[in-house]
Formats: sequence, C-alpha cells, structure tokens
Amino acid sequence: MIRHIVFFKLTDPGTEESKRQQTDYLKNIFRALPDRIPQIRGYRVGINLSKSDNAWDLIIDSDFDTIGDLQLYRTHPEHLAAIRKSSAVKKLSAVVDYEPENS
Repeated sequence: MIRHIVFFKLTDPGTEESKRQQTDYLKNIFRALPDRIPQIRGYRVGINLSKSDNAWDLIIDSDFDTIGDLQLYRTHPEHLAAIRKSSAVKKLSAVVDYEPENS
C-alpha cells in the first residue's frame, strides 16, 4: 500500500468565515474524487482543528495499492480538473508519499 498525503495552507485566509468558506470549497472539490477514480483505495479529506501558528489548514490522506496506481491518480483527468478548480484559492501545499511499514 502507498499512502499519499497532501497538506494545504491558505495564504490569504481573510476572516474566519472566509477561511471556512475556502477550506470547505477545497474539501468539496477533492472529496468527490473517490467516486470518479478507481485506483483510490481509501480517501479522507479534513479541515484542521488546530489553532497553532504552524498548522496547515486542510489535509487529503489517501491510499493506493501501488505506486503505479498513485501515478494514474495524479494524471487522471478528474484529479487534474480538481487541481485547476482549487487554484481559485491561494494556498501552499506539501506532499508526502510513503509505504507504511505495517501494510
């Protein structure tokens, strides 16, 4: 199993209400992907609850059987469309791909 984790941090969150709208927008874009991309084995999207200054705002935590399946996900038209839609929100992102030791 391959785990693919993406963190998003808003760079211009504005008010708390605006921040919530932006994170909800991102969440809704990405949570639709498991129904559209068959290579996804597990998929979790969540908004961070931490108020720490170094906290990221949203996470996508997903599972794939193989690195090849992850690559198919990355290049899938639905995933690419989600990335394009998400560009409406100013953000930074960080990615970690790893193979859990107990998989």
